Amino acid sequence: MSDEIKIETGAYFLHTRYSQQPSYAIFHIYSSTAKKSRPAGSGFDNARRTKAWSRSFPPPFDARFPNTNQSKHCWQSYSDYYKCINARGEEFTGCKQFLKTFKSICPNEWVAKWDEQREEGTLPFKVTV
Repeated sequence: MSDEIKIETGAYFLHTRYSQQPSYAIFHIYSSTAKKSRPAGSGFDNARRTKAWSRSFPPPFDARFPNTNQSKHCWQSYSDYYKCINARGEEFTGCKQFLKTFKSICPNEWVAKWDEQREEGTLPFKVTV
């Protein structure tokens, strides 16, 4: 194995000096020159960063759901989001916390199924106020 350390700006850090297998670690460079040198479409745009953030971090702790199984938390956040939107409108910023929570912990298949049922009016629970 080589004793080199390869660093790509803002991407991954490959270190093979002390181990047989290469290890990867994500790091960030906060200098203004690093941000300016990134080409457009290189994967560092804000839309992708926001999407990656929403799926990579768990929602804040909710004392109502202390257990490992978060399915009830998923459903509660989904229903709370649509109840909030129906009561306050889509522009209300308080509803976005429910959106971030259910987008980060609910499986996409469940959300797609619930969206279809909500549009058809066959959702077994009320999501209206």
